[in-house]
Amino acid sequence: MPQIRELGAADIADAEVLSAEAFGRAPNPTATPMPGARYLGAFVADQLAAKLTLREYHSHFHGTTVATCGIGGVTVAAEHRGAGLVRELFPYAFELAREQGAVVSGLFPSATGIYRGFGYETITDEREMTVDTADLASATGPGRHEVRVRRAGLDDVERVRECYDRWGASHNGALTRRGPSFPADDQAVLDGVTSIFLAEIDDHAVGYCSWQRGQGFGAEAQLRIVDLVSTDADVTAALLRTVGSFAMVAPRTRIRASGSDPTHWLRRAGQSDQGRPSSYQLSILDVPAAFGVLPPPPVTATDLTITVQGRHGLASVPGRYRLSIDPSVGVGAERLGEAERLGESGSSDEPTFSPRGLAVWWSGAVGMAELRLAGLVEGPTEHDAVLEAIVPRRAVRILDHY
Repeated sequence: MPQIRELGAADIADAEVLSAEAFGRAPNPTATPMPGARYLGAFVADQLAAKLTLREYHSHFHGTTVATCGIGGVTVAAEHRGAGLVRELFPYAFELAREQGAVVSGLFPSATGIYRGFGYETITDEREMTVDTADLASATGPGRHEVRVRRAGLDDVERVRECYDRWGASHNGALTRRGPSFPADDQAVLDGVTSIFLAEIDDHAVGYCSWQRGQGFGAEAQLRIVDLVSTDADVTAALLRTVGSFAMVAPRTRIRASGSDPTHWLRRAGQSDQGRPSSYQLSILDVPAAFGVLPPPPVTATDLTITVQGRHGLASVPGRYRLSIDPSVGVGAERLGEAERLGESGSSDEPTFSPRGLAVWWSGAVGMAELRLAGLVEGPTEHDAVLEAIVPRRAVRILDHY
């Protein structure tokens, strides 16, 4: 049996060699532990054979923020692949995450099927699409606002963060970009890009576009939009037009995006090369806490019992749960109410979710009809309308790959 333990500073060099081999880069001999990160390893005969990284995050879901364990850097030495070391690592990782208060866990899988046995399922994607820069120059909004675009300076970085906070709060899934896993240094925000265009309405910052110029000019030159953050069509169009002014020297622009692309409705051609998406998967680690953050639904008072059944990395997740819903209590309150675990097994007369189905449903990514078509929920359909009301649909997007 492998020995599973948390890695210390003395193990980082060996972990770096494993990562470099797996992800095709040169090892960094000066690698040090990342802020907000914990490392877990599986040892065989005292040699590091597999490892993963846990990142401390918070994510926006349902109008609030949720403690999130980001999993990255999952690596198994070639000679130990197929020995089940990943299956050994994840239960330990989940327990560490729960100790830190994590309610959900997210990851960008190298292959989506590997992690489904730990309750993960895809809720959105992250990708880079490529468009003609000239197409951006014609972007047009409804014309309700007069938008001014200028370059952001060091004194504007907190305003940029606040724009991102508002954007993140209007979606499900986006990381908060606050806390130990993100730099608090304002200069570091500017150093990572060529510049940031800040959009203002009546001197109020309402959106931004961070971008990298790239090398050269002419037919092969490209510009890259790192973040396009806005919750208003006129603001989005103004930022796109500003980037579009580079059309003569950088004919193509890559835009980092997630989920649906709202910009194509604002552009004249609206066409793009979508690129290869990276799936983003979610797993629920604490079911009562996850339901406790949901807003009170517009339904009559009821107690609804559901079952979660199937494989997961935590034995405490599968089971039977009672959702106590009372909108009259919700008046003046902000959250759903109580979600109580009743025991290990449920009834065939209750809606039964797989752990994967639970994650997708709770994320707001899809509704009950899609979940049933995918076999992620089974059982009677009579409660589907209430279940739809309990978890409101919302755009699911993320702009941080880890």
